[in-house]
Amino acid sequence: FTPSGGDIYLSVDVPATAQEELLIRIKDTGVGIEPERLPHIFERFYQADDSYTKEFAGTGIGLALVAELVKLMGGKISAKSELGKGTEIAIRLQITRNSKSSTDLSYFDRAMNQFYREGVAPQDKERINLRGTASDKPTILIIEDNYDVRTYISACLSDNFNLLTAENGQRGVEKAIEYTPDFIISDVMMPLKDGYTLVRELKTDKRTSHIPIILLTAKADANSKLIGLKQGADAYLAKPFNPEELIVRVNKLLELRQRLQQQLLHQSVSIENDADLDGEHLAQENQFVQQVNAIIYAHLDDINLDVKAICKQMNMSHSQLHRKLSALTGLSINRYIRHLRLERAKELLRKPGQTVTAVAYDTGYKDPSYFGRVFKQETGLTPAEWQRGG
Repeated sequence: FTPSGGDIYLSVDVPATAQEELLIRIKDTGVGIEPERLPHIFERFYQADDSYTKEFAGTGIGLALVAELVKLMGGKISAKSELGKGTEIAIRLQITRNSKSSTDLSYFDRAMNQFYREGVAPQDKERINLRGTASDKPTILIIEDNYDVRTYISACLSDNFNLLTAENGQRGVEKAIEYTPDFIISDVMMPLKDGYTLVRELKTDKRTSHIPIILLTAKADANSKLIGLKQGADAYLAKPFNPEELIVRVNKLLELRQRLQQQLLHQSVSIENDADLDGEHLAQENQFVQQVNAIIYAHLDDINLDVKAICKQMNMSHSQLHRKLSALTGLSINRYIRHLRLERAKELLRKPGQTVTAVAYDTGYKDPSYFGRVFKQETGLTPAEWQRGG
């Protein structure tokens, strides 16, 4: 923030009044900082908001990191500034005779790891850790062109999620289609493809339309937020963001996804009283599920129902169909086929004149005994008990 021809001064000394204290001062003759903004410069993601600083500003992580390192060393950091004259940062560190070995950096590794995670409430970590193993954890795709911000968001979420990252919007779209993650967190201002374009493309592609997207950006004005929401973003957070709020938002989207699964798996359930579910979005995903249903029902009596044929008719790869159907219904494609077979079997068993053997064959089971075991496992009743209205 120092213009051409200006000066930057660095001084390191031991004040006569404090022999056990080291004083480091960095002073410039730059643009200066307004008094009301000065107390916030050590906060994470804080950025001054004027035309000059917008041109040269970073991400608001550097000074926050410096302040935390000074704190870890038991020191103090302060700033003073005057508009048009410059800024001075002062760091005071105690001189000790019993410091840790310079080769032992594990303390700082642990401390900085805690710094990245600070602010994430333990109860929220517990709430979103819904499954035990790493392979079962939800996957989040983080799309952010700034390495530091990408690393910070990853550190906040890594305990509870599998993470994918992309450094720009174009790569983000490609990874979303390739991996079909459970969630996407994306910046707005990015090279190659901005966040608004990314949301629009992913929300209009049936392979990715179901994925919740959180837009994360320094553009916090109402118009920018409205644009993002109109494109289909599920949530919009402004930088600097509170890590705990990010966790809560993700947690809420997890809950909404579970409710969406119930709606789509049991179509008869009413959604009129569920204000959190977007009716238009539900209708869009319901149409996808109904397309899959139509293909399966058309071949329900086929013992060797081919998943590849379903994928071909849906114009999706096996992994894409599996991940999308699992996200929408909570079931894999094979488990979903079994679910539809048994739902149809329940209907047929209640019709007069139907035998258990005939129903087994009509729903794709060549062994009536196996059909009976699967049916009881699913419903708690044998086919005959169900048929009698049990």
